[in-house]
Amino acid sequence: MKNEEENKTFLFVSSKRLVIVVKDKDKKDLFKKELLIENNLKSLDLDIIKEFINKNIFDIEKKVNHFINNIFLIIDNDNFLSIDLSIKRNMSYEKINIKVVNNLLIDAKEQCKKTLENYEIIHMTIKKYFIDNLSFLLLPKDIVCNNLSLHINFICLPKNYVKDLENILKSYQISLNRIISYNYLVDFLDKDQSDIFTLGEKILNGYNQNEVLLVNKTQKNTGIFEKFFNFFN
Repeated sequence: MKNEEENKTFLFVSSKRLVIVVKDKDKKDLFKKELLIENNLKSLDLDIIKEFINKNIFDIEKKVNHFINNIFLIIDNDNFLSIDLSIKRNMSYEKINIKVVNNLLIDAKEQCKKTLENYEIIHMTIKKYFIDNLSFLLLPKDIVCNNLSLHINFICLPKNYVKDLENILKSYQISLNRIISYNYLVDFLDKDQSDIFTLGEKILNGYNQNEVLLVNKTQKNTGIFEKFFNFFN
């Protein structure tokens, strides 16, 4: 069988339709199947997702010639919760470095988790940097300041909803790799001519340089925000 690492499987979930796509390393569709949902249900029954996967998983694996072990979800529904948080540090005219910003992000993430303990963070994005009362969309390099403040947006999903999705996939020996908010994704469609699945892969690879790419807990010897701050190198 072929190596799954060369391909990525996406499942789009909304109250109007379900779409499952397998893309190869050249972003071409190896398999694509769509189901339109009758009556545009306000809240999609999880059994519909399970039935959709059940009907297609064998055909997918036969077509791509390997087992589907991991899947990326793009979700469009009202379960997402978006909150903003600002966090500040007195720099005493020191130079901003990766450690300073790292610590602020860790503090912000922990505050969010404590406040929303029943939610899982899906996206964590720095919306603005405030440096000595000046606003920046991107972090300037080699800058010395007295005060640094980060305005951060968190997009979260209820943990029980994520767990239900994980359980559906587990019944087919599939792991949930990452979740992407469809509403978060469409903000980039005007700038990118890709379809949502190719754009989703770009987002996962750091397309938005202000998104904090949370590293999987199983990865070792990698700082939580190391990928996000590769522009310091």
